[in-house]
Amino acid sequence: MGALRRLDNLVTINEDASDAPLNDDVLRQIAGSGGARQPEADEASVASRATSAHTVIPTPHGRARMAARAVSTKELQTAKKYGTITRARDDQRDGTARYKIEHNGIVYITDRTQKRVITTYHQIPEEKDARARLLVRNVRELLAKRSEEENRLEARFKTDDIGELFDGHREATRRLEERVGALESELEEREREKWRDHIQVGDIIDAKDSEGRWFDSRIVEVDKDRAPEVKVHYNGWSERWDTWVDRKDESIQPHLTHTDDWRRLKVGDAVEMRGPGEKALWFKRFVKEVDGTRVLVSSHAPNLLDDKWLETSSELICKLGSHIMAERVRRQR
Repeated sequence: MGALRRLDNLVTINEDASDAPLNDDVLRQIAGSGGARQPEADEASVASRATSAHTVIPTPHGRARMAARAVSTKELQTAKKYGTITRARDDQRDGTARYKIEHNGIVYITDRTQKRVITTYHQIPEEKDARARLLVRNVRELLAKRSEEENRLEARFKTDDIGELFDGHREATRRLEERVGALESELEEREREKWRDHIQVGDIIDAKDSEGRWFDSRIVEVDKDRAPEVKVHYNGWSERWDTWVDRKDESIQPHLTHTDDWRRLKVGDAVEMRGPGEKALWFKRFVKEVDGTRVLVSSHAPNLLDDKWLETSSELICKLGSHIMAERVRRQR
């Protein structure tokens, strides 16, 4: 049975903590202790604040840290209102609870009231994800060693009691593998979504309007006071349709993931062109010539509108069916 105790020591899973979230702190405990999970390392989720009044009082050290990192009290209040609040590691001196507020790339460590700021620092998501990937790899290596040890011992000891013990070990391993797999999926999703953290004015994206239609669009404003949000302009549409959306919202996606590259025009392609005037109509036109990034747009009907050279990125042209209802209906058939 000494061999079985060594197997238990190789990867120990706390059954009471099987449903707790598996994050990088937990994985760090697992990898650092040879596989033993410490449930107290789990971060307890705390509901986001919903009120507009958020009292914050930096300690002298916290105030110095904020000044050194050019973090204002207003940013701290915004973080408390809109940020993610989780349980941090307790104070190592007296064991009092601490909380962590994360918002817009900055981390604030507070006391249990979440009003007294102890310290603050800038978060580097890439480094955090890299550490998490390393920890996942370490845990997977521990699981592989455990599986090898199980197979070796099962071949050596063939009794019903031993069989039941191995069944319990395998079930615990399966649950841990599920949690590790979930974390790996989350890391992959975050890798795909990293572009959202770097959105800036002028970026071209795909955006979905209130009717569920996708348009090539661009970011026209990023307001620090509304840090999670960006202002989207739908190319070819009036500014009155511009809208603020959360940068994490599914209605904005990387360019050409939900729209086609219709602006790569060639001779004979049909487009919509905006007529003159403040409340102009849109007309069906055709590409007559192409010169690099410019196209000559013409009507097949004489004297309807003058031919005009336009940049392919111009908002005076739109994909056929964007504004002309008859063309939209025809294309949907």
